[in-house]
Amino acid sequence: MKSGFLAALLAIPLILSGCSDQPGSPAADRKAEPLQVETIRPVTETSAPREFPGSVAASRLLPMASRLPAYIRSVPHQEGDLVKRGEVIAVLDDSDVRSIREQAYADVKAASIRLRDAETDVQKFEGLYRDEAASEIELRKVKLLRDQTAETLRAARARLTQANERLGDAVIRAPESARVLSIQLQPGTLAVPGLPIVTLESLDGQVFEIHLPAELLGSVKPGDPAAVTLDGRTAPIKGTVTQAVHSADPVTRTGVVKIALPKGDRILTGTFGRAAIAGNASEKGIFIPKSAITNRGGLDGCFVIRDGHAEFHWLRLGTTLPDGSREADAGLKGDEILIKSPPSSLTDGAPVKAIPDPAAAAGAAP
Repeated sequence: MKSGFLAALLAIPLILSGCSDQPGSPAADRKAEPLQVETIRPVTETSAPREFPGSVAASRLLPMASRLPAYIRSVPHQEGDLVKRGEVIAVLDDSDVRSIREQAYADVKAASIRLRDAETDVQKFEGLYRDEAASEIELRKVKLLRDQTAETLRAARARLTQANERLGDAVIRAPESARVLSIQLQPGTLAVPGLPIVTLESLDGQVFEIHLPAELLGSVKPGDPAAVTLDGRTAPIKGTVTQAVHSADPVTRTGVVKIALPKGDRILTGTFGRAAIAGNASEKGIFIPKSAITNRGGLDGCFVIRDGHAEFHWLRLGTTLPDGSREADAGLKGDEILIKSPPSSLTDGAPVKAIPDPAAAAGAAP
């Protein structure tokens, strides 16, 4: 009996020590590894270039559409092929047009024969009328028949000309030297007038297209220099703004800006990259260092220290600065203390201890 009582007394410290290791207890808080943090302050104006994502596009697109409804017989080229001016791009089924052409040709031939007979009758009745062997009414009738036959012949010839033109439309040719960008319709499908079968891209040059927020469109104009950094390339490409649409889309609140790229270097259309344009600072902004941004559950965010605990904030990130900092369009007020390089094991609500960042303490802006 006494031995059991002594064993119970000895077990009490072990139980208490085990309870002290539970998450959220003072002992667990003391074991929390300190994490580096830095402060973030709103930036109301900056002269540093801002980076905006975009992609490479052709300076001009040439959609090749059919002028007549017909099934596509063949598309002799593949995407990426170079084609010369006048080269065949697509061939349509012209059996219906050929039938119309043959009928029009037969109508022209028959009307021509009838017109010759009508001309002969007119000459004959004019002689009879002079000899008073035919009445004026009979002469008028043969002349009317001749005029009607001549009109029928003109209509048949017009149908034949139209059929010949439509027969030429069955073969679609490149209007200039270009590259096949995409093939919208495959052989065997029905081509509809106005619907592109193949889209060509001009060889004149390429542009880099970006979408600027509406509040920044007024600060960009044609002729402004820009530096474009493409995926897979370390050195930026120098470009020049050629077009800046100063009207924003009512849904996205952005406008298109096109940057001309050098003609010597051919780049794959659609290549992703970022363009840095000088002189497009926003009036207000909260910029977060790259080291403070993390991803949880497939969404970007950052950890904020609040009352000695980590608090995760989802972020809606905007533009990027050359140093990798991102503008937070939503999710922060700007006076929070952020956790720098948060480990993947850090969770929302975990106890943390801030180690002041000298740069943050000095009030340096990102």
